[in-house]
This record gives sequence, C-alpha cells and structure tokens, in this order.
Amino acid sequence: MTDPVQCPACYAMNKPGQTRCRVCGRRLRPEKGASTDAPPVVLQKVMGGEVFSAVLGDAGAPPSSGPASADEAPAEPTAAPVPTDAEEAARRALAVLTERLAGRASSEGQRFKPYAPDRPRIPQTAEAQVAVRRQLDSAARAFREKRYENAVEHLLKAIAKDDQDPRSWILLGQAYLRVDRPYKAAVGYVRALDLQPRSESAWLGLARTLKAIGDLPGAREVLDRIVLVSPSLAEAWSERGLVLESLAELPEAAKSYAHALELRPDHRPARERLDAIAPLLSEPGPPETPGEPGGKGDESPAATPEAAEAEEDFPDFADLAQLPPKAERGEALAPVQAPHPSRIRTYVDGLDDTLGGGIPWGHVVLVEGSPGTMKSSVAFAILLQNAVREGRHCLYFSLEERTSSILKQMGSLGLPLHVSQGSLVVLDPRAAKGLLKDH
Repeated sequence: MTDPVQCPACYAMNKPGQTRCRVCGRRLRPEKGASTDAPPVVLQKVMGGEVFSAVLGDAGAPPSSGPASADEAPAEPTAAPVPTDAEEAARRALAVLTERLAGRASSEGQRFKPYAPDRPRIPQTAEAQVAVRRQLDSAARAFREKRYENAVEHLLKAIAKDDQDPRSWILLGQAYLRVDRPYKAAVGYVRALDLQPRSESAWLGLARTLKAIGDLPGAREVLDRIVLVSPSLAEAWSERGLVLESLAELPEAAKSYAHALELRPDHRPARERLDAIAPLLSEPGPPETPGEPGGKGDESPAATPEAAEAEEDFPDFADLAQLPPKAERGEALAPVQAPHPSRIRTYVDGLDDTLGGGIPWGHVVLVEGSPGTMKSSVAFAILLQNAVREGRHCLYFSLEERTSSILKQMGSLGLPLHVSQGSLVVLDPRAAKGLLKDH
C-alpha cells in the first residue's frame, strides 16, 4: 500500500498520486502533462503585511538557480505592498502633517519625535495577549475615574508588549490630550495612522491635537478631509463646528452642528453649541462681553466650545477599547445602529469589480474549484481582511479540519493571525459541539 504524501508547507496529509496539496495548494511533485493555462491562486501581501489579496501565480515552485531563458522574464516580488488610492492619499496627507507638527514643535521648543521601532512587538503567547488586555482594562478604569496619568502608564505598558494595535495608540493620544501634552498625543495619533491610514478616530484625534496646539487652520484641513471621506461621521461634523466657531466663522459652524444633529439627533454637544450661537446669528451685532450676564446659570458648562469638546472624549475611549460603555450623570448612551452595506468587499484584485462591488449582503456564495486551488485560503483571507479593515466580526467554520490545523496552515502562508479590531473566530465541529453543549 502506498503511503500518503505529506505537504512540506502545511504538513497536511494527501492521497498518493496527488500532485498538489489539498489544503494550501503547494506542488508536491512535478505534474506530467499539466496545463499551464490555469495557474493556482496564491495570496499576495498588501497593506504592510496586514491584508492579503488573491493573485494568480505559482505557489510552490522554488526559484531556479540557473540563468533565466530569453522567453522567461524575471518575476516581480509577490510581497510588494500595493496600497489603494485612498490609503496612498491618506499617507501623503499624514506625511505633510507630520512635517507641520515637527516644524511647529521646533519653533515652540517642544519635542515631537514620531515612533519608529526597529522591529514590531507582537504578543506571541496567549498569556502575553491577556496581559495586554488587562493593561487596556486598567487604562479604561483609570480614564473613567479621571486618573489620566495612570491611564497613560497602563497604555505605555500595553504598547511595550504590543505596538501593532492602533487602538492603544489612539487611546494614548486621548489620554495625553487630557493631561495637556498635545505633542505626545500627536505621536500616538501619527503612529495609529501609520498602522491604519484610514482610521477615522485617529484622524479625528489628530485634528483635536492640532486644535490644542493652536493650529486651527490645520485642524480645519484635517476635519474637512474627514467629512469628505466619511460624511456620515457625526463626531467629525461636531468637531468641525467647534473649530469653525473658534475661527469666528459662525454660519459655517452652525451648518456643521446642524449636520451632526441630522446624523445623530441625540448629539448633546452639537445641540448645546448650536443653541448657544443661534442668537448671534439671528441678531447681528457685537457679541456680549464675558462679564455680562447671559442666560441661565445652569447652562454655563456648555457655553464654550472647550466644554463641548471635553464631553465627547470619554465615549470615544470606551468605544475604541471595545469595553461596555459606562453611563455617567444618570444618562444612558443611546445605541446607534449603522446601516449595513449593500455589498461586502472581498479585497481581491478584480473580483470586487466583477461582482459589482463585492458579495451581496445576506446572500450565500458557493465557491467551486478543483482540489488544491486554495479556495479555503482565499475565503479565510476575505474574512480576515473584513475583520482587520472594516472591524467586522467573522466566523470561519470548517467541517473537515481541526481548528489548530487551520491556524497552522494559514500561518504557514504568512497570514497575520492577530486582529487589532473586529474578530475572526475559527471553529470546527468538535469545538462547536462543545459550545452548544455548554449552552
């Protein structure tokens, strides 16, 4: 009896006579008479190694040591990053703002040095991941209790173990803003944008940082970009209103506040600021001096843009840390349900265009192909991309292989199994049976 063939890449066992691995698609032995018209699908690294796209190519043929023939052109590196136009534009804008912050800090005698590690710090064990989570939980508690210096300490400890999570850097920027260290906050936001160039929370925090150091035109430029890219983000419209109000552009500020209220009717800071500037718009004339009495005394905390800005920081922290929000001042935070997209992007080059923008929401899609064409790997990569880039919660359920084997195979392909936002749960029948038995 012929022994089964073991794949040298993922260690999966294959039937005798099989030329390619049934799991990862690696070539086990040279094929006789195989057609070269349909090359296998392999994964190409994009987005600095965090997102992979499916491309056509040879997954297992080793590089030839001899000289290439005249008909064979040298192959291009498959691991070259391929950023999208939006990500490239975001990185260019970030580079300009980084130089702007460095110049302003130098002129003010402040220190601004962007974070540039020699090598990434990633928790390799479950214990290390738990330790990072505990530090984030401690930082959240300190933030709720307004112990911002302690929150900074916990976040720095979390980053010392894992510096690839943009959430930790965004939270560090918020904590530094609370203790009036805007340039240190800028380091956190810039690093978060290095990791995730299209992070709305990081861009919003960077705008607040520019406002804190007195660069109102720069803050307005950032906020204009945010509302252009993400017009449904109420926080950006409210923050834009605060900046425009500080620039004495009250009509435009009122429009921004009104737009924020259209998106979120329960947005308290936008409502209070719009009510505060409404009399100035309806009655032209010199504004009241700070010493003159104006209105009711109990409305004084909301009479300045700074008070409205401070009120918006805390919910951002809880949302980013993915912790249950804590209702303060006896008010319940109203849940906001974002409408689901009409299609789910696959992030596979050319496939989204072919499907008219992606997989239709709520539809079942069947993928057909010969064994060894990496159907499972592409499906896993699509779920991983949606978890990393869109923050979605995804489930990969396999009826044939164990969870440990799946993770080992995906790791051997170079797929990053650390998801900084969203989640990707991998289940097999045995694990699912245990979960159902527990419930």
